[in-house]
Amino acid sequence: VLQFGDVPIVTKELKTKDEIQKHTARQPKSEVYALIISDLTQVIHSEVPDIQTGNGVGRASKAAAHALLGKVYLTMAADTDFQSAKTHLVAAWNVKPFTNLKDIPYTDLFDKDAQTFCPENIFQVMYKGGNSSLASNYAYIFQPTSQTGLTSQKSGTGNNIPTDEMMGTYEAGD
Repeated sequence: VLQFGDVPIVTKELKTKDEIQKHTARQPKSEVYALIISDLTQVIHSEVPDIQTGNGVGRASKAAAHALLGKVYLTMAADTDFQSAKTHLVAAWNVKPFTNLKDIPYTDLFDKDAQTFCPENIFQVMYKGGNSSLASNYAYIFQPTSQTGLTSQKSGTGNNIPTDEMMGTYEAGD
């Protein structure tokens, strides 16, 4: 919605060319957001666990649904949406054991080996290492390099270098 505005809404498997043709029309952003809100609200009221642990880390959870719903309301940015955003972001905070950002090595956010224990990760694809056909080097490609003043323990290629303006938004020592 952010990148394309109105987009087609498809809520069932499309099996024929005719079905696909019927579902190519763009729907208004308000309808797309309504569907996203409905889906995330359904997760919050489902049997999905509050947080995922062990082999479930990275999978859907109520904490993830609250966090994503909070983000949706912030993105919608109407006055009434800010209170809804706060409600869901606080709910995610209360459900998931987060840590102070100052206590988390920045590179852990991008380190495949840290993905199962980094408390800041909410909802993610858990990549499997080893066989190159089953793994991804996405995190390593996009993590910062030491050229930006940020230290990387892996071989980041610097494709995600923050601008000086972005770096200036952080508090000293953050």
